[in-house]
Amino acid sequence: MSSDNGDERQRRSRRVVVVDPRPIVGAGVAAIVASPTNAVPPAKAADLSPGDGLALVSMTTPDLADVITALTGRGRRSVVYGQASEAALGAALAAGAVGHLPDDAGTEEMLGAIDRLSAGVPSLFDPDERARLIAVSVRARVNSAGRSDGLAALTRRELEVLAALAAGMRPADIATSDFVSVNTVRNQVQSILVKLNAHSQLEAVAIAHRHGWLPDAA
Repeated sequence: MSSDNGDERQRRSRRVVVVDPRPIVGAGVAAIVASPTNAVPPAKAADLSPGDGLALVSMTTPDLADVITALTGRGRRSVVYGQASEAALGAALAAGAVGHLPDDAGTEEMLGAIDRLSAGVPSLFDPDERARLIAVSVRARVNSAGRSDGLAALTRRELEVLAALAAGMRPADIATSDFVSVNTVRNQVQSILVKLNAHSQLEAVAIAHRHGWLPDAA
């Protein structure tokens, strides 16, 4: 690796914050990414200064979805790390996470993920895989609650669109992000409203919150 590339990687790493309830583990991850910021306890995530950098968030973090939402509100994109079931990972993605690093991820894999996201890649997940994992998460929540509601009837794509609406994206934003037409997204939104018996996008998001799929609105 050239010196210039090393300097650029170090510059990007300075924009990384590590959030982990385990101080020793968090400090170790921070050292790997050369972040000058010590690991931040989850309770302090909402107190971080606004910034456009990344956050590496442990899957062991209590109220993980709420922490990811708080980080997003501070302008940071979250990459979760550590062992995770598909349902747990899907819940993190629905909350706004843009990537996952498994337990056996090496230093180069971790730094490579930071480089890609810092360079403008919107997500480390293939859109279809992201939608599938979110769907797994939703169905797990519905099944655990013993309910059979409209959420269970949504397709993987509709679940992804609903998650995007919950994150504050407009149909035009979703269309641009997913490289589809606005009319396609509007049709998907309409299908969501019909299946959830909702009269507006806000009501559809509220239903998702009420059934425990999304973290409670602040």
